[in-house]
Amino acid sequence: MVVGSLVIFGYIAEVAEARSGGKSEDWPDFTIDRLSDYIMRGLWPFLWYLIWSVPMALLVGGPTVITMGLSNVLWENQQEVSATMVGVIGGSIAIAAFIFCMIFMAASLMSSALGNDFMKGADMPWILSYVKKMGATTLFVGFVFTLISTLLSLVGLLACCVGVLAVAPFTYLMYADILAQLHDIFVSRGGTPAFSSLHPDEDIVQAQVLG
Repeated sequence: MVVGSLVIFGYIAEVAEARSGGKSEDWPDFTIDRLSDYIMRGLWPFLWYLIWSVPMALLVGGPTVITMGLSNVLWENQQEVSATMVGVIGGSIAIAAFIFCMIFMAASLMSSALGNDFMKGADMPWILSYVKKMGATTLFVGFVFTLISTLLSLVGLLACCVGVLAVAPFTYLMYADILAQLHDIFVSRGGTPAFSSLHPDEDIVQAQVLG
């Protein structure tokens, strides 16, 4: 299960890098001979996902547990209004903490995946720059992607579960394209690319033509 996830995310990272900046109109072929490359590339964002899960659990779980405890005590003492207010405030804090962590995690995973380097996931200047420039955009795109992928999965399940086999690859490629587009928007807003150009000579020529 874990190895399969590493392979998938490694391939997604390669597709996103290839599609970023409009360098390629096609998706790179998935080749069995490069499984080890996909695993290594997928390992970096996977590790950062595990690392970010710890503060996320603390920042989201802490307020949730405290809110539930206080609300139960207030309800037992027949202070319904106070219990409701505590629930609303505590729930809002937990949701805000979840969104905050998710955006930072997304930036860290993108940097390590596209940069193909574990340490890029800890590049706080890059991450802070991404969050500042792309926080709201990433949140909106993430919501839309989750909605679409959920609907596609439901359609696949309705097709006697066989449709899931067709939906899953499409969802992965859609996620890769979204990753590439978010990176491109970030760069267009003055952000630093997460990876070096694969074709520096071509970029120089294009820059000279545009100049």
